[in-house]
Amino acid sequence: MKAVLYCRMSTSSSFALDMIRGQQLRLLNYARENGIEVAGVYSDVGYPGSALDNPGALAVMQAVREGKAGIILVTDRDRLNKGIPLEELQSLPVIALAEEEQRTEREAMEHDL
Repeated sequence: MKAVLYCRMSTSSSFALDMIRGQQLRLLNYARENGIEVAGVYSDVGYPGSALDNPGALAVMQAVREGKAGIILVTDRDRLNKGIPLEELQSLPVIALAEEEQRTEREAMEHDL
């Protein structure tokens, strides 16, 4: 399976660049641990998540539409889009690490019961 990784921070401070690097590392580690091939890493710094006209987000969606990757990896779904339920996003295969971690925790709790 191939994935494109996407990271975003709405501010462009030096702190934001550190946050982007942190997101990238988490996504790269997840991909490595789960046998996912990384087809590209995209990011937007200084762009809001309230619209999808950010250059990195557009490149990610194009890569998936063109078949260069089968999934999009993000640390949290709001990195790709913040609060706007867009039809185009509904059809894209997204794995959000925050959701995966919650699912794993839920399954572990159910197993312990």
